[in-house]
Amino acid sequence: MRDRLCLDGRDRAHDDQREMPVVASNPPSSAASQSEGGGAACSPPRHVGTILPRDMRLVIVRHAEAAPGDPDELRSLTPAGREQAQQLGDSLRADGIAADAVLSSPLLRARETAQALGLGEPEIDERLAPGASPADIRDAARGRGETVVVVGHQPDCGRAVAELGGRDEPAFPPCAHALVELE
Repeated sequence: MRDRLCLDGRDRAHDDQREMPVVASNPPSSAASQSEGGGAACSPPRHVGTILPRDMRLVIVRHAEAAPGDPDELRSLTPAGREQAQQLGDSLRADGIAADAVLSSPLLRARETAQALGLGEPEIDERLAPGASPADIRDAARGRGETVVVVGHQPDCGRAVAELGGRDEPAFPPCAHALVELE
């Protein structure tokens, strides 16, 4: 199950198919914010390439900025993180994304991100907990509709985009997202 990537950012027509952007937030200012827990607030999404449409559009979202704390499973979003997720949801809706399903890791920060996106009522899927493989992410989304939003964790999100998209693993700061078209 591979998709075809066009990473030069140009708008090109391929038969009747329109291209979909692969988007990520601007990279955070420090290496610490790349880690699972930390993070400077991410900037609005930026276009980094395109993917040709396929049978299922998978919107892979890393949870927004979360507060430090223990236990890890109960870390909640910061106010900035909640705003990040709401802005991402607004941006996705403006881009015409209408989710058939919104799936979330069982961890609180992912559930709160999925809810704040405002793209539909999130469903918890244990397969999306930290350590999810690209196959876990794909299988969780399979059969849920044409457009499925999946909210998870890093490095799982970056690895899924790389494997399912057939490209190098992208940077995936808090609240970043990528569109992957699957057959």
